[in-house]
Amino acid sequence: MNKLLQTINERKISFAEVGRLVGYGRDTISRHCNGQRQISAEAALRYNKALGIPLHEMRPDIFEINETEDEKE
Repeated sequence: MNKLLQTINERKISFAEVGRLVGYGRDTISRHCNGQRQISAEAALRYNKALGIPLHEMRPDIFEINETEDEKE
């Protein structure tokens, strides 16, 4: 299960409601959740802003976690 679908299920919100929050249609949300459409960088940013999903959890190939020097030690 991808992080977007997991978040939607945990919060018990509909694809339509997520669509209203991020500006996409219900079908697009569904395709992002079931893997029929890859989440673009722009879509990841919208989901991050609306739902607080960390960018690297949706697209680790684009958004890396940058550790500070303190975290590396």
